[in-house]
Amino acid sequence: PVKAKIKDGLKYKWSSYLSYIQKNQDNRGIIERRVILELFSTNEDQAIKLFAEYTFQKNDDVFLEYKEDTNNRYTISSQKEAKDFIVNFLIRQIANLLGVNRGIVYRIKP
Repeated sequence: PVKAKIKDGLKYKWSSYLSYIQKNQDNRGIIERRVILELFSTNEDQAIKLFAEYTFQKNDDVFLEYKEDTNNRYTISSQKEAKDFIVNFLIRQIANLLGVNRGIVYRIKP
């Protein structure tokens, strides 16, 4: 959320960051908090500290970047572009699995 410049950053409601750094956080089984933190340390306090440090390390990651092929590179820069990419990707995958044209899958009504 911070890198994507989402308004509330790590307090963004879909971010799991607070679930990892706050003790006794009820995550309703959505995340494997203990498993992830133990990648940093078996001591919970130390793991939280290391997790937070890791989260704020500078890196060259690009927000929602994907490669179409080796010659073209596309960057998704908005929520609408992300949604369109995911829908089109899923349509292609379903069509490939079923062995049908993408248009057939696209026209299916829920």
